[in-house]
Amino acid sequence: MDLSRVPLVCAANGEAVWISRGCGNSYVSLSAPELWPEQARTWYDLYTKHFWQEVWTGAGFREFPIGMPGYDWYIDVDSGPVIKGYGFAACAFGVGAARVHGHMEHAYPLTAEMDATSWPIPGGMLLIPRLLSNAADAPLLGEAGILYCLTRQPIEGAHITYGGFIPLFTWIVLTIQIVLGVGLLIGGARSIWKWRTHRGSLTIPFPQIQFASWICLLLGCVVLLAFAKYPPAIALLLTTQLLPRGIREKAPN
Repeated sequence: MDLSRVPLVCAANGEAVWISRGCGNSYVSLSAPELWPEQARTWYDLYTKHFWQEVWTGAGFREFPIGMPGYDWYIDVDSGPVIKGYGFAACAFGVGAARVHGHMEHAYPLTAEMDATSWPIPGGMLLIPRLLSNAADAPLLGEAGILYCLTRQPIEGAHITYGGFIPLFTWIVLTIQIVLGVGLLIGGARSIWKWRTHRGSLTIPFPQIQFASWICLLLGCVVLLAFAKYPPAIALLLTTQLLPRGIREKAPN
């Protein structure tokens, strides 16, 4: 492949300085149609030609061009994790780029993968985007980005191409989520059953001291949260789950 056809150029003199990357190409392909619709179509066609990848487990945009060795596993602040060549940022913004250009055969698998990996939980929160956002200054940044990409509409005059498929990667992630959820339910039910079965066989030594320690840990967690010290606050909160500690007596025959 001729990598010179998709270079990263210097804005000052137009000289190619390095190969272009998926995180930038997806963002430009998402925004450019409103400014240069005809040129943007050419750019997107070149982008899909050199960066779109489909394997038996997944589909999406690569962070580096097809055929460029040594970059299938990579990470930096712009691309995010690159797994088997697929760039997180390239695929995330690629959803909006595909929708703007009317390529639903690209948007469909990307949306399915995005929906699974965002890990929706009860209450409407998306777990992974929330964890990857700044909890203090921009907790909804990841979810806002997903909303923006999923609400982009094809530009006027775009030829709509339908199709696409649900990649196996999506089913794998959903299966993991279901197995973990069922496992947590079974674990909770088992704990309740054991508690009801062995109730009264647990002795709590120094209950007043343990209760006071639990209160101190909980108050310390609240204070640290007030000062935005999230890691130590979470550590204290997890420590409270270790109290009270008891001694289980041997059940009579």
